[in-house]
Amino acid sequence: MFALVREKLPHLSVLLVATVFGFVRGSGYYQPKRQTTDAVLKEQIVATLSDHPSYGYRRIALALGIGKKRVQRVMHVFKVSSVQTERQMAQAQG
Repeated sequence: MFALVREKLPHLSVLLVATVFGFVRGSGYYQPKRQTTDAVLKEQIVATLSDHPSYGYRRIALALGIGKKRVQRVMHVFKVSSVQTERQMAQAQG
């Protein structure tokens, strides 16, 4: 929210924006570090899915050699999904 206000009103100081809107002043200087690393990981996931479209997040994590929770989070954030085969769908239905 703070970034949105600073984007629309760049001429205002961080102190003024924080005071008026009731934010903590330190949040005005926050810059997330994960966006660039997540974008790189997303490209690796998409490349793996192009070779193996039916791989889920667990197999992708094994193929890339990273944690499955990280792969699952990035796939969720960027709305990347794999294709389910008929066999996978039948197993899911029980």
